[in-house]
Amino acid sequence: MDPSRQITRLGPCLPRSQARDGAGAGRLEVGAGPASDDRPWERPGAVRRDCQPHRAPLLLALGDASLLLGTLSLCLGFPALAAFACGAVAWGLARHDLGRMGAWLMDPGGLAVTRRARARALAGAALGLYGGLLWVCFLTRLYFPSHR
Repeated sequence: MDPSRQITRLGPCLPRSQARDGAGAGRLEVGAGPASDDRPWERPGAVRRDCQPHRAPLLLALGDASLLLGTLSLCLGFPALAAFACGAVAWGLARHDLGRMGAWLMDPGGLAVTRRARARALAGAALGLYGGLLWVCFLTRLYFPSHR
């Protein structure tokens, strides 16, 4: 077949195992009938293969770490800064990824996990902030008692 008579089209964003089978899965011939004009990436719920993969497991791990460090900061105090930093980074990345998923630029397969990671990151950052302020108040009262 003449290469000038073919146009390569991108199909829906599939899992990697499904995206590799079928060499001609995304090819469309110019001048072919309406049956070959089917564009699977324009179907409802489908995204293109050139979209970025989601980072849901990484974001969930960062959110869980933030939540754990935030809980520990209530008891120990010193993990408060790490909890807040980890939570802020995870929340920002999750927010960015959710925006890209909404624009169909990122694989929406991790949408629910990314939302869960954003919520855990926010809770972890809030716990870290609260634990840090609690310990600052406690240490201030301990080392600088009020003389009445």
